[in-house]
Amino acid sequence: MDPAWVSHVTNELSQMRQEIVALRNEVNALNNDASTDLRREVNAIWDQFRLSFDSIIAIRNEMLLKFALVDNYHAIHYNNKLIFSGDRNLAPLRSIVNFKPIPGFPATVDDIDRLTANTVDTILDHLDGKRDGLLFERKERLKSIIGLVKNAPELTSQHE
Repeated sequence: MDPAWVSHVTNELSQMRQEIVALRNEVNALNNDASTDLRREVNAIWDQFRLSFDSIIAIRNEMLLKFALVDNYHAIHYNNKLIFSGDRNLAPLRSIVNFKPIPGFPATVDDIDRLTANTVDTILDHLDGKRDGLLFERKERLKSIIGLVKNAPELTSQHE
């Protein structure tokens, strides 16, 4: 065999090997780019989903708050008719914090006067968050909020 020919073939094979390695690297890079692009797209979709989900949760919470406020509005007006009837059952109010019935809510007008300071504070926390003043003043505020005074104030959310 001619040494020049062997050298030429060896060089050609070496060059082909380099081209194959370069092609393999290029294919790997394309695969990585495609995976990276796909990963980016999936992450972007998840981010949009999370934002949408957060928006849905915010809308849900806003609607629950509105329902609680409407329920409370009707209960306040019902309770307003009981001003002079201490033994009549009160319409319970819903928490504007968690939208559930308020724990420890008094069953009757007379029960308000028997509430402990902790119970009054808990109920106020669920309605307006204002816990200042003497126990008597807090009970009067509670009576006012739940509609047991003429021209009871309108219950609104601090979140609006």
